[in-house]
Amino acid sequence: MLFSIVIPVYNSQDYLEDCIKSILPQIINFSAGAEMILVDDGSEDQSVKICDRYHEMHPDIVHVFHKKNEGLLLTRRFGFCKARGDYIINCDSDDMCVQTQLDDLKKIIKKTHADVIFFNSYILKDNGEKEIYYRKMFKNEESSMLNKKDVLVEYMYKSSYKAVSMCGKTFRRSCLDLDYDYSPYGRLNYGEDTMQSAEIYTLAQTFTYTNKPLYYYRMGSGMTEKYQENFYYQYKEVFNCIQDQIKRWDLDNVDWLMASKLFSIVGRAITQSRLDIQMNFKERKRYLENLRKDSFIQQYEQYYKRIFFRLQNSHKIMCSLFLSEHYRLIDILLKIKNLKI
Repeated sequence: MLFSIVIPVYNSQDYLEDCIKSILPQIINFSAGAEMILVDDGSEDQSVKICDRYHEMHPDIVHVFHKKNEGLLLTRRFGFCKARGDYIINCDSDDMCVQTQLDDLKKIIKKTHADVIFFNSYILKDNGEKEIYYRKMFKNEESSMLNKKDVLVEYMYKSSYKAVSMCGKTFRRSCLDLDYDYSPYGRLNYGEDTMQSAEIYTLAQTFTYTNKPLYYYRMGSGMTEKYQENFYYQYKEVFNCIQDQIKRWDLDNVDWLMASKLFSIVGRAITQSRLDIQMNFKERKRYLENLRKDSFIQQYEQYYKRIFFRLQNSHKIMCSLFLSEHYRLIDILLKIKNLKI
């Protein structure tokens, strides 16, 4: 069997059937063999019945597992342990796969035998319209092999979708360390893609990229538009986890690469705080002051000038103001940004 498509499911009744229907016809007609693995993470809506109905209709290719609620990371890992395919494809239950995804990936695997294949994505709007989310991630060519070091550096430079997203790539099941215990991180709301990608890149040797969109990402249906005060501190736990993987990578300048990844998260933590429209200046100042005291930020601050130009523009502004403790100006800029929404 070539592919296992792993779909974590939690209270996604509004989108789940669209997700399943984007994949199921591909599996039925796929000669190389594929399976769909629906892992219900203790859903409390009609998602449970939807999963069971599709299993009853296609018991040989749609496999359903019901478990207690443990969060996305552990639910995805559960699906990996149940998978039998040579390659894993991830699809979130509110997203969809392009209707030619399996055939397109099969052709690339036959040609390259790569351990990891990256692909582009669409943004899917609620009105059904789509637009390119990103393209030309690594190279401009239609298809190209990638150097492992280039992938690792791209992963380290940013927290962007490019080299991090679990749904933006397929990879050999053998690139997973299924014995690794992720239970201490099971309740993290952020960073599971970053965490698991590090593991995959440690074990993978060959990489390729197809400059073609094969995935529909539904923007804003998850936690993208929600503010959480502990956003940065959750990512700090992720950093602590991935450092063991990074030590196994043959990379120069690891410290400033880590600083680049860290300050992209700091930038997001600052700009994300604008989503709490009730936050006054006194509260935002306290939030920023607590961040500024963080030992991890202080440890990597020395590399900031070196990685400044690697940050996206909004993060350059916010991180620079943050490190110089211009909290009032940050507050003003975030309020202006909210007025423009």
